[in-house]
Formats: sequence, C-alpha cells, structure tokens
Amino acid sequence: MDINIFVNIFINMRVIILDSYDEISYWTASYIKNKINSNKHRFILGLPTGSTPLLVYKWLIKFYKN
Repeated sequence: MDINIFVNIFINMRVIILDSYDEISYWTASYIKNKINSNKHRFILGLPTGSTPLLVYKWLIKFYKN
C-alpha cells in the first residue's frame, strides 16, 4: 500500500462517541442507509461478522422494510 494513501485514511478518520451500544448502532445503520441512498459515489461496504454489529443489521432491516 502506498504510504500516502495509508496516512490519508487515518488523517481523515472521524471518531464518533455516543453513550450506548443502541445509539451507536442506530447512528451506524443510519450512516450506511444514507450512503446507499445518496447515489453520489460508489462505495464498498464490508460487513463484519460476529455479535457486535447485530443491532446495526437489525436497524438496516427495519429501514429496508419501511
């Protein structure tokens, strides 16, 4: 990986701190939904496995059904 790309990724990273797992899950799902619906830029969405992102996926399902 080009070091300039690597440095740029970490310089532009935002840190979002919220009070609970529920809040950060909703925020994350909303962010993903907005990215998908914006149609401005193509993006790659990598979804992790395990129990940590489960509430994010539940919110995404709710958004999709509504």
